[in-house]
Amino acid sequence: RIRAPFFCPGHKQGAFPPIPGPTPGEEHLAGSGRKDGFGSARGRRDDAALPWRLDLPEIPDFDSLDRPGGAIKEAQELAAETFGAGVEVETFFLVNGSTAGVVASVMAAVAAVGAGGAGDAGLAPRVAVPRAVHVSAVHGLVLAGAVPVFVEPVAELARGIVHGVTPAGVRAALEREDAEGGKGTLAAVLVVSPTYHGVLADIAGIAAVAHEFGAPLVVDEAHGAHLGGVGLRGGA
Repeated sequence: RIRAPFFCPGHKQGAFPPIPGPTPGEEHLAGSGRKDGFGSARGRRDDAALPWRLDLPEIPDFDSLDRPGGAIKEAQELAAETFGAGVEVETFFLVNGSTAGVVASVMAAVAAVGAGGAGDAGLAPRVAVPRAVHVSAVHGLVLAGAVPVFVEPVAELARGIVHGVTPAGVRAALEREDAEGGKGTLAAVLVVSPTYHGVLADIAGIAAVAHEFGAPLVVDEAHGAHLGGVGLRGGA
């Protein structure tokens, strides 16, 4: 039975997947010996075509990321359980990679202290970030109207590698800012762990420093989603 979906994406549930192999309508699909005018994935490496068959849009029966109430909501709850987030913490699926999550986290933290922060006479809120932070954090700062407090990361000069920040480094940067005075509310401390080279930060130590200064800790774990699965609980 031929099915012709009239919704996105254009590969029509894997009928025309962007993978190497025979194109629909060819006389001899690899290994099948039959002609299939609509481009069935048979003989076209089903294992490679399967993800495209499951690539479906947000039509009503498949729930919505904007206001999940069905399959996506259940999946997010299962993900939270898998990540060990606890019953009072939610997990949200992202689009456009971890960039969207970093931007949203920065904007949410700044929004929580209010425009200018309570008692700060309209001064821009501050967010402590590593000097080598991902550009998505900078985008978040711009969109939120906040200013950065740069924390110097540990650098391995002999190898040309920049690692993460330390609790001592975060404390030094925040104490320096406080000593200068005339600054807005510290909305958050943001760190990257693991780093782009796989090095984990002392999250517990940095969290203690952030909380001491009255700010939440935001952790960009874009490169460490797998750590819980291999028994390394290095995340926040």
